[in-house]
Amino acid sequence: EHQMNISFKDEFGEVLPTLPLKQSGNIFRNNSLYSNWEEVCSNDGEVYIIGNPPYVSQRNQEDIHKSDMEHVFKDYENYKKLDYISCWFLKASKYIKNIQKVAFVTTSSICQGAQVDMLWPKIFGLDIDIIFAYDPFKWTNNAKNQAGVTVTIIGLSKKNTSRKYIFGDGLKTEVKYINAYLKSGQETIITKQNKPISDLPYMQGGNQPREGGYLMLTDEEKIELVSSDDRISKFIRPLMGSNEFIKGIKRWCIWILDEQLQEAKNIPLLAERIQKVYEHRKNGNSVERSFYKVPHKFVTTKSGVNNQIIIPIVSSEKRQYIPVGFLPASVVVTSKAYSIFDPEPYVLGVLTSRIHMVWVRAVSGRLGSGFSYSSNICYNTFPFPKLSEQAKETLNLLSLELLVVRENHSSKKISDLYDPNLMPKDLIEVHKKIDEYVDSIFKYDGFKNDEERLEHLMNLYLNIMG
Repeated sequence: EHQMNISFKDEFGEVLPTLPLKQSGNIFRNNSLYSNWEEVCSNDGEVYIIGNPPYVSQRNQEDIHKSDMEHVFKDYENYKKLDYISCWFLKASKYIKNIQKVAFVTTSSICQGAQVDMLWPKIFGLDIDIIFAYDPFKWTNNAKNQAGVTVTIIGLSKKNTSRKYIFGDGLKTEVKYINAYLKSGQETIITKQNKPISDLPYMQGGNQPREGGYLMLTDEEKIELVSSDDRISKFIRPLMGSNEFIKGIKRWCIWILDEQLQEAKNIPLLAERIQKVYEHRKNGNSVERSFYKVPHKFVTTKSGVNNQIIIPIVSSEKRQYIPVGFLPASVVVTSKAYSIFDPEPYVLGVLTSRIHMVWVRAVSGRLGSGFSYSSNICYNTFPFPKLSEQAKETLNLLSLELLVVRENHSSKKISDLYDPNLMPKDLIEVHKKIDEYVDSIFKYDGFKNDEERLEHLMNLYLNIMG
């Protein structure tokens, strides 16, 4: 309290003496989610509510948190995957009647990915504006066990035409409106889509193993198996998820087609593994039990004919680009990544472009501080213009040039190639060419900055979605 008094005096030049002690305010102890805030503090006049409510993501919520959320959101649907802190945002929004203002420190995840559509239409539907917001930042304090989260600070008031501010990079930017993604621009909510809203090929999740680890192999296990019986080699294919692709980790899987099953069972080492998968699934969860009769293969078995694009589900925020790859169809992509089967090369250029990255930064969810890429949110909603054949061919060539440049550095892992401090000059140059060309597809003379790119994308999205 003394420290705050000193800060108050530095800011305002004077502070009231604390001695002698006198009555000043009330302390009300109760579960604020069940309390009537108007009875605790009347909302007839000027009131400022500030706080740092508990975060608790959906995966970490216990029964008491779920019960609280059910109480607060009893008049709403589609809320169960929200962070616990969203309860206070809804309660506060209902409390604000006219000139009251509220500000909370909160997990930034409520303004990212699928949570945006779950929470903010409910808030804005109560005639509420975001009056200020901070760009997300890592939570730090002097506590021994700090919360390992990325947070923001959001201020709310009744809808009004007054100035609003976004704080970030040491700057205070005045804007007309702050949307649910904490960006300047129109009130836009990006909703999940099951297929692309643009003329882009279908993206799908990779293959789910659910086999107890008996069909997946490390490099050492693969070498040992094949050396024990070389007949096994025809049943082994490369296996790749986000981690394997980005870090260059060699992994393999046993891939047996239905018509090859009897041949595989005639090999004792394979027959043993198939039996172990059978036992694992027979005693597994409901999903695994439903596949115990096909223990020779993954739960899902999807692949292309000639090639495929792999899109990591998780990627570091420090990278300028999400490292997207072009692989032969023989590689089995796991459910830790997305795939586009047999695409034209230009799709690689679209996905690795700066403007797509701007979209991902704005609308994607996060895993820690990294991007959590979602086909339903990041890709299917991306408002990409229809390409002319000439534009498609130009982008095809640029995408192939990108692959050639990467191949020139084939001794390096993707994680090293896309490390912002280690990125080779020729890779930077080819990405710059792709960025400029894809920008020109959207707008002939390109964009001055990422803010212009995002505003253009949001407008396109609204036009497409009507």
